[in-house]
Parts: sequence; C-alpha cells; structure tokens
Amino acid sequence: MGAALLLASACDVPFLTPASAELSLKDGQVDVRLDQPLVLRLSRAVAFNALAKALLIMPATDGSLESPPDGRSFTFRPTRGWLELTEYHVYLAGFYDSGGSVAGRSWTFLTTITPRVMSVANAAGTVVAEGDEVDEASPLTLTFNSRMNPAATTLTVNGTNVEPTWSADHYSASVPTDGLPAGAAELALVSGRDDLGHDAAVWKFAVTVAFSIRIPTTHIGFPVLIQVPNDGYGARPQAGLQAADMVFEYLTEGDITRLTALYTDVPSVVGPIRSGRRISFRLTRHYHGTLFLSGLSNDANSVLWSDPVPAIFETGGFYRDRSRYAPNNLFISGDGVAYLAGGVRLPDFAVTKARPKLSGGSDGGAFDVAEHHSSYRYDAATGTYGKVEDGQQIMDVGLGQPVRAFMVVVMHTREFLVPDIESGCCTHGRDFDLDFGGTAEFWYRGLHYGGTWSAADRSSPFVFKLSDGSELTLPKGLVWVDVVGGG
Repeated sequence: MGAALLLASACDVPFLTPASAELSLKDGQVDVRLDQPLVLRLSRAVAFNALAKALLIMPATDGSLESPPDGRSFTFRPTRGWLELTEYHVYLAGFYDSGGSVAGRSWTFLTTITPRVMSVANAAGTVVAEGDEVDEASPLTLTFNSRMNPAATTLTVNGTNVEPTWSADHYSASVPTDGLPAGAAELALVSGRDDLGHDAAVWKFAVTVAFSIRIPTTHIGFPVLIQVPNDGYGARPQAGLQAADMVFEYLTEGDITRLTALYTDVPSVVGPIRSGRRISFRLTRHYHGTLFLSGLSNDANSVLWSDPVPAIFETGGFYRDRSRYAPNNLFISGDGVAYLAGGVRLPDFAVTKARPKLSGGSDGGAFDVAEHHSSYRYDAATGTYGKVEDGQQIMDVGLGQPVRAFMVVVMHTREFLVPDIESGCCTHGRDFDLDFGGTAEFWYRGLHYGGTWSAADRSSPFVFKLSDGSELTLPKGLVWVDVVGGG
C-alpha cells in the first residue's frame, strides 16, 4: 500500500507531466506567406529565456521573439521576411524550467513565392538598370525568380502586347523592341502566373530606346582624324561619315567648308580625302591622334613641321576611285587605316561617350548654322538630326543613307585669317582659336541647350558644359560639331 501511495503522489508532480507545444502552422503546410509570424502555444506558462534557448529555425533567420505576460504564447516575427519557395524546419528541443519539463517538437513548412522579374539584360548579356539607354531593335531578356507559365503571362511594351521568346526552362523571356521609336519606352508585366499557379507581381520598367546604325568597323586604339572635303562640286556624297565619333566642320578659303572626321572605329572606306588645315593640326593635338590627309600647301606644311603632330600623307592604303573626278577621288580603306595607324604606335586614347543627362531645354526641332549654309531637322522616330548643306542632303554613300547626327554642337570661337596661301596665288587660309574656350550650343533629342566649351590646354580634349555648369557627356554615335566664329 505504501508503494501505491508513492505512485499516486508522483503522478501529481508537475515535471513528470511534460508541457506540450503547438505551432500556428500545420506540420508540412505549404504556400506560407513571406511575412507570416510563427506562434508557439504552450499548455502551461514557461520561462521566456528557457524557451528562447530551445527554439531553433533552419535556415537561420533573423527575427524577434515576443511573449505576452501569461508566458503561454510566443510569437516569432522574421525581420526581413521568409525566403521564397524555401522549406523551413522549426525545432523545439525538450527543456526544463521551474515549472517542470517541456516536450520537444519539430515542424516543417514551405513558403510561397510571388513570381516577379528579377533582372533585365540587353543582347550582350549586360544587366540594364531602369532608365538606361538600350539599342533600338536589340531584344531585352527578362529573368524571373520562378518557372513561368507562358500561356498565362502577358507582357507589353508601351502598352502593346508582345510575343516574347521563352527559354526552354521558362525562367526567362526575350522581349523584342523592333520598330520602337527613339525615346522613352515602358516594359510591363501586366499579368502572369508561374507553373505552380502563383500570381505574378505587376511590374513596370522604363528604358530609353536609342536608334543605332550597325556598321562593320575596325577598332583603332587611338583617334585617327581624316581630312574630308565638303564642297558641292564633287566632294559629296562622302563615304564613312556615319561611323565617326565626331565630325568637325569649319570654313576654309573661298567660303567652302571642310571636315575633320575623328574615328576610333573605322569603317571599310572613308573619303574623299583632301589636304589639311591649321585647325586640323589643333584637333589632332587635342585628341591625341594621327592625322590622315592628302597633302598640304607649302605654308601649311611649314606650320606642321615647326610644331608637328603625327600625320600620314597619301601612301599605301589610299587609293583613287576612278568613277570620280580628281581631286575628290582619293579614298582610304579601313584596313589601310589600321595598317598605317599601326606604324605610329601612339598610346591608347578614347573619346568618352555616355548617355547625356539633361533637363529643361527649349525647342530644338529645326535650326540653321548660317556660316556653313546648313539646316538641321530633327527626326523623332530615330532621335537624330539630318543635315542639308547648300541645298544638298548630306549622305553617307557607303551606307546609301542620309547622315544622322545623334547630337549637334556649335562651338563659337575666334576665327581669323592667316598668312598661309591655301589656293591659287592669293587666297589666305583660316585658323580658329581652340585652346581656351567660348560659348557653345547643343541640340539633342529635339531640344536646344546653351553652354560653354573649354580645353585645359592645347593637348587636352574639349570639355562641354551646360549653362548650369554641369559637364555634358557626348552620346554614342555621330556627334557633328560646327566650329564657327563669334566666340
């Protein structure tokens, strides 16, 4: 009987009857929200510190553990939410506190996932940030965080449904941009569902579409500057202008203009090619390049050799196009430029190009540069300017298309006659002060901006600034620079 009384007394001892715990989620529950708190409910009050030490969540997750005063309910809230589509294990190790023992338990749950676009990349695989410039007609690849159901997913560009090309695993889709006008464009995920039936998050993404002209070229490590005539009696249409980084236009003798075209990537043919002028020596020095030209007057030749810059005159690689009349029939091949430039061995030097960051601006859809008898008109579909000079459309005969300038710059500077005899017996040449600075005007994407140009010294490239003092970067593609008097 004594043993029976002992057993009966033992049944009333609390620590011999372990407390139990229940989780607010069922063991094995799926599609758990990412912000779902976990609530542990105990059959009796337990010590907070003892339970906190016994609780383990894997994968490890930062969060806070809270308990109301009754000590029977404990809430864990993840600080940054649960990971998507992840299986979690919740372990409560058995433990003792002053009230007795607590039985160990374990649970698992699987979080949900909200399908979304994780990244956008261009055709080269480079990640595109919102607002970045992308090439026209270059597809954009959207990568998702879940395997998508293409039939249940709708993508649009500028509000129009598009038919993307899906990867085999349905984790990415290539969106075409063909036919989009230059300027702002918006990609959107209007609706979607993944293979598990989860609804996708609505998504919008803005980019800037840039018209591009694809031209096969040969890269040169430093600028080559090529003298191209621009008279209306045989020089036009020229070849290779569209591939230039910059084309500088300026007056020479006889109220005609000449071009110095600057390249770091040379097309298959450039020309015609004519003689150099003092300004072309200055430009070559500012841009650390080599000048390609047909020749010089005696006076200009003396100026060059008294203060030399690298120069390559008509030699191998140059050739005569017999379908044209001399003197406007001298051309050079891209391979010829590369071969001759290879013998110069100048240090690498690049013209910095990046999308301009501009605000404000006034109407710049059409304007004239009177000194060069030129008119420019903006084409909104391509975001470029076409040029008419002396009533002739400036063309690139190599492409069979009008030349399109992605930006037009007018540099105002001091313009003056020099003693050099450039043509005939008594026609004096011109020169331009390019070593200090002056006012400038910029036309970009249909808008006009005022500003300045400057050079740190005679061997530094030009720096362009807007009226507010911010530096202006030059866009990718051809920048046409009219150098005029009145600076």
